[in-house]
Amino acid sequence: MFKDDIARHKILIAKEIKNNSLEELSQGKIPKLQALNLHNGTVYHWNRCCYGVGNGKAHVRIENRYIPAGPTVKDEVANFAFWIGMMMGRPKEFDDMAKVMEFRDVKSNFIKAARTGKESVMRWKREQYSARKLINKYLLPIAYEGLKKAKIAEEDIEQYLRIIEERTTKETASQWCIRNYRKLKKTHKKDDALMMLTKAIYNNQSKSIIP
Repeated sequence: MFKDDIARHKILIAKEIKNNSLEELSQGKIPKLQALNLHNGTVYHWNRCCYGVGNGKAHVRIENRYIPAGPTVKDEVANFAFWIGMMMGRPKEFDDMAKVMEFRDVKSNFIKAARTGKESVMRWKREQYSARKLINKYLLPIAYEGLKKAKIAEEDIEQYLRIIEERTTKETASQWCIRNYRKLKKTHKKDDALMMLTKAIYNNQSKSIIP
């Protein structure tokens, strides 16, 4: 994976690196592979392979970079629980997605979701569904079964998946930001409006208030 990234992606930034990784390895030391990590830090895959050294041990980890952010810690955990639940609970038919959905439909869904969020109409198994209906009717039940299979406490499953369910009907964090930014700009300068919006976001996060 690292070789492929080095071959396909140009070096964007560089710095002076004094340590020779091969020499360190021959001396019984664990090299930090600074050059590799610097380059890897400029390549953004949905699943990114990362090398690191912790407590004197080298390790390779996979970063899942597609889990949505906030707006609160509870939201973030809910997003992760939703994804894990779907991966753990998906029916066998989805093990080979190419037989269930065409790639052009997957690509179209991705683009529509990026543009219009929960207002999107998705294509799912050759049928059209609103994002709200798709999540509530199909995806949440799959996630629920997956989390049960992972032996997650029932109260935790209910708590976090309820957040996802409520998100399908409530204003999203992005919509909240845009609406309030436009409102603030009517009476404040751009920089002041952004500072006020950032402060409100921070205060809401600190109190776990979901807009």
